[in-house]
Amino acid sequence: MYMVMAQNKKSNQKRVNPFLATLVYALFVLVSYMGANVSAQNKEADNSLTLSPIEIETGVDIAEAHIGDLITYTLTITYDTSIKLFPPPIGANMGAFDVKNYDIGEPEDIDGGRRRLTSWFRLSTFTTGEYVIPPILIEYTENGIEKAISSDIISIKIKSLLDENSDSAEIKPLRGPISYPISRMWLYFTIAGITAALAVAAYFYLKRKRLLEEGEFVDLRPPWEIAYERLAHLENSNYVSREEFKTFYIELTETMREFLGKIFGEPTLDLTTEELLSLVQERSTPEEWDAKISTTLHQADLVKFARVVPAEGRPALDFAATHEIITYFKGAIEARQRQEELKRQAVLRASSESNETENDSHEIIPEADSSQDSSEDVSREFPKDVSTDTSREDRS
Repeated sequence: MYMVMAQNKKSNQKRVNPFLATLVYALFVLVSYMGANVSAQNKEADNSLTLSPIEIETGVDIAEAHIGDLITYTLTITYDTSIKLFPPPIGANMGAFDVKNYDIGEPEDIDGGRRRLTSWFRLSTFTTGEYVIPPILIEYTENGIEKAISSDIISIKIKSLLDENSDSAEIKPLRGPISYPISRMWLYFTIAGITAALAVAAYFYLKRKRLLEEGEFVDLRPPWEIAYERLAHLENSNYVSREEFKTFYIELTETMREFLGKIFGEPTLDLTTEELLSLVQERSTPEEWDAKISTTLHQADLVKFARVVPAEGRPALDFAATHEIITYFKGAIEARQRQEELKRQAVLRASSESNETENDSHEIIPEADSSQDSSEDVSREFPKDVSTDTSREDRS
């Protein structure tokens, strides 16, 4: 009977449909996958429900450091957007560590409607041992209620530099001097410096020698011709139209000063305005010309030193006054030269009438010729009565 039952069972197994078995297996796999997915979703939902509204994470880049090493301490705060967070205190207590640098970051939005604030501190210490970074108190407001949360304590080990060296901490005697190869660079630099100094000295020596050989250029023209030429250049310079009033008055007063210096035989370019006016008054210049000189020089000083902008038309008036001053002194000097010539001719006529000897006539003529030297020599003997009128010439 046992054999019959076995044969019947074997015959029933042979009659199972393969397609039906495959279908049943596929359904089993599908149901298992769906159950696992639902379980994972439920787990995530449970996790989201259990998330804290604020979380703090702390860490350091190295847990074991040596004396003087910089340790980066990072503080990360993750919180809900409904929470009002107060930033970490800048002067937070870092225990035995010195804060070398720090950065309090800006909040950034992350997934899940939350925010993250990351701050870091650079710490260092110069003593060995086991140290801890104390917890940092973070304050925040949730639903109008002020709360606080602390960070975790972090342990750091500071090791000595001598622990890893083969040398002991005992003081050893001084080592002998270290020999270095002798460098000849200093010799080259010295030779180059001496050569450069000699070249510069030779250049200035030859330049000075050439100037002495050529001699300084001296303009032998009468002072008024030089002054008229400078005034002509100044008139064509267009300084006034370009509103370069300071440059205009500098050249105008230098022209006047140089002219007066040549006819007075004084270094008028180095004199102040008041000193120059005193010199003009000492030469018995008429008050009219004293006033013109004084007005022009004082107006020039205001423009040059006080940066005063002259009124419209004032530069033209001062230019014309300077031209008139030069013309006046030119006429006075020429009148004196003509008077000297008339005196010389009178002496010659008197000597010829008195039948003086030939030797006496030779002594007079060279003396008369010396009065006809350049106008610059005559100007050095400019008389005190510079106000000589041309009417005297007419009467002569």
